Amino acid sequence: MQPAAIPAPVTPPAPEKVAQAEPTLLVPVSPPPEEPAPPAATSSVIKDVLPTVPENIRSKIQGRIYVTVRVLVDPAGNVMGVLMENAGPSKYFARISDQAAREWQFVPSDTDTDRVWLLEFEYTRDGAAVRTLEQ
Repeated sequence: MQPAAIPAPVTPPAPEKVAQAEPTLLVPVSPPPEEPAPPAATSSVIKDVLPTVPENIRSKIQGRIYVTVRVLVDPAGNVMGVLMENAGPSKYFARISDQAAREWQFVPSDTDTDRVWLLEFEYTRDGAAVRTLEQ
């Protein structure tokens, strides 16, 4: 019987040299120069009042409810009169819109003439919003 041959040790192949990336140099970048802010728009409203709608009523709103109120403003900026332009589908929202519109105050006028503004109240489940338009 012949003795079993001992296999020769196998040497693993040499690993390939991996090229190492050069380290990246991080250079801080300064932010672009700020552009001057546009001049602030002058608002004609001094005091705006939004109706507060209780959560139990807001949760019943389906979609959006619009109520438009026309207000007559004297030269001093006070609301002199209110006319319901569009009462919407609910007397409740018409009433609270009317009450809120009466509390608004506008910038005094340079002339002695009265001004007319439209206040369009919008009610959703999230609350109330208003859009103004001078007539």
